Amino acid sequence: MPAIARSVLAVFLGAIVAGPIQTLPLGAFLMVLLAWALGTFAGSFVAARVACCAPIVHGMIISLLFLVAGIVNMLMIPHPVWM
Repeated sequence: MPAIARSVLAVFLGAIVAGPIQTLPLGAFLMVLLAWALGTFAGSFVAARVACCAPIVHGMIISLLFLVAGIVNMLMIPHPVWM
């Protein structure tokens, strides 16, 4: 996807998502946080169990991928200031 299309898409999605996110209750944010945490744990656990050698390295790779995805999520989607 060309860079201009990505930036237009990011602006468009930000404009659509910004309004509803500002009105969500605290419980919704906590559920998203729990989902990210459980997803990271489950993915790292499965990667470590499946790996034949260096299970910690495989688990860390999955954890880093989730970290990068979380950072990109926070940068692309407008969140309330307190987050």
